[in-house]
Amino acid sequence: MDILVATRHMSDRDLPVQMALRLQNGANNTLTFLHVAATDEQRPAAERTLKALRTALGGGPALRSMVRVGKIAATILATATDGGFDLLVVGHRPRHARLRPFRIGPAERILASRRLPTLVVRGEASAIRHVLLCESGREPTLLARVQAQLPALLAQAERLTVLHVMSQIAAAPGVPGWELRADAEALIEEGTPEGQLLEEEIALLEPAPVEPEAKVRHGLVVDEILAEAREGDYDVVIIGAIHETGWRRYLLDDLADQILREVDRPVLVL
Repeated sequence: MDILVATRHMSDRDLPVQMALRLQNGANNTLTFLHVAATDEQRPAAERTLKALRTALGGGPALRSMVRVGKIAATILATATDGGFDLLVVGHRPRHARLRPFRIGPAERILASRRLPTLVVRGEASAIRHVLLCESGREPTLLARVQAQLPALLAQAERLTVLHVMSQIAAAPGVPGWELRADAEALIEEGTPEGQLLEEEIALLEPAPVEPEAKVRHGLVVDEILAEAREGDYDVVIIGAIHETGWRRYLLDDLADQILREVDRPVLVL
């Protein structure tokens, strides 16, 4: 897996660098550290700093680096797209609450493009042992996309919880009331559409060494995902981005952006 790591400070203390190194551990992944400089005059010093970082990390062909000049988000996106990378790792700087509705940071601009899987690192860059995968039920399923695009990520996990949020607001007409209160085990046992989805997800994981778990929460999608992420011992949260444009995107309130603003740990957006 070819991973592009956008590093601001060009240091092993950068959270994106730390997370990328954890992804590389025990896997056949290539890391390319990218720094976006504001001017051409800054390029030589940045190149020397990145070379020193590679040397400090042991060097070797699996560690590469590059410096580009330009606007941060646009340059990162162009580099990631033109280079054919499998995964982009970026940091996320929290903004003051009063500025959130009016300012869009590089991470949000990158996610808005929906060009490639992006891991936004917040909180701590811990080892990926327990993964929370938030399944919406759309085809292809989120788990199927992760398995197809980023199998090396799941290979590192010891536990994977597949979460599906059932909202009364989005429920189809005629759905029995008990389904809107039932847990995953009951839905699977009764063979409901959500139960079948969760059962199929668990079956997809059975050949892998990861320990699977199906879970259902009831309520507003963003609220329940955030609550589960905070209450559980998860190292990374995986969500799917909404591929809508224009008024439909605003109507759906862009759940990925809401979750990214509030969650306190790394988020992988497909």
